[in-house]
Amino acid sequence: MSIPKPSTMAPVPSGPIPPFVVGFILSLAISVTARALRWLTTDGAAAAVGMGTLVFGFGGWPQAGLLVFFFATSSALTRWT
Repeated sequence: MSIPKPSTMAPVPSGPIPPFVVGFILSLAISVTARALRWLTTDGAAAAVGMGTLVFGFGGWPQAGLLVFFFATSSALTRWT
C-alpha cells in the first residue's frame, strides 16, 4: 500500500473560519444549554440558532454580544419574582 502524493490529495481549506460558521456553532451551543436549563422551548432554541447565526454572520462580535446580553438579562428577569 502506497501513501498518496500530496498533489493527488484533496486540498484542505486554510484561513479563518467564516463568520456564519462561527455564529452557527456558538448559537447552537448557547441554544442547547438554554434548552437544557429549560429557558427555551425546542422551537425557541431552533429560532435562536437561526437568529444567532444571522446576527453573528452579518454583525460580528459586537451585535452578537448585544443579543446574548439581551437573552441573558431577559431570561434572568423573567425568573426573578
